[in-house]
Amino acid sequence: MLQLSKKDAIVYDGDELEHIKNIILDYAWEDQKNKTITIKNKISKHTLKKQECKCVYCEQQLIWLGPQIEHIADKSKYKQYGFEPLNLVIACAYCNGSSKKHDEDTVLYEHERYEKCEFKIVHPYLDNVKEHFVYLMDGQVVYDYKKCTPKGMFTIDTFGWDSYQYLLIFQRVQDQKNKPIPIDLEKLISEISGYKRKNN
Repeated sequence: MLQLSKKDAIVYDGDELEHIKNIILDYAWEDQKNKTITIKNKISKHTLKKQECKCVYCEQQLIWLGPQIEHIADKSKYKQYGFEPLNLVIACAYCNGSSKKHDEDTVLYEHERYEKCEFKIVHPYLDNVKEHFVYLMDGQVVYDYKKCTPKGMFTIDTFGWDSYQYLLIFQRVQDQKNKPIPIDLEKLISEISGYKRKNN
């Protein structure tokens, strides 16, 4: 799992904040106004860049893996956090798929201030990721499950990170580390991110 810094989260300008405020009581994320789509495109490009085109959870390169804006606290259950910067990351379609996290309720205790919420899974912005996971050997591939924290164990269970399929993924991630993406990052982000605007 990637460790993200709060200072790297998306920052909205005044007009964007006003627009979000006006739609937040409705199902804000699904709003199809062009202004909303523009904001979502900004989130996608910003977050992909900060995560260096990697899935926040499994760390796979997202070039061919269908990057998705992921809401750590489910956007349908917690509408008030739909555009909360610390709730927005980029995940691959597999980690965010219906058989993995998808719309799992990750919030243990809800609070009006997002940063004061407690989460069931390890949070890439709010937790020190390394504190929650222990590995059987160097290489960060196989977990020493019983030595992980309870939150770490719940995260492993939620994503199925102890499955054979994920072991192959994690091995591939380790093999890819320190290998640069073979094309221009800015161009790549522009090509794989973006919500379509509606026709007026």
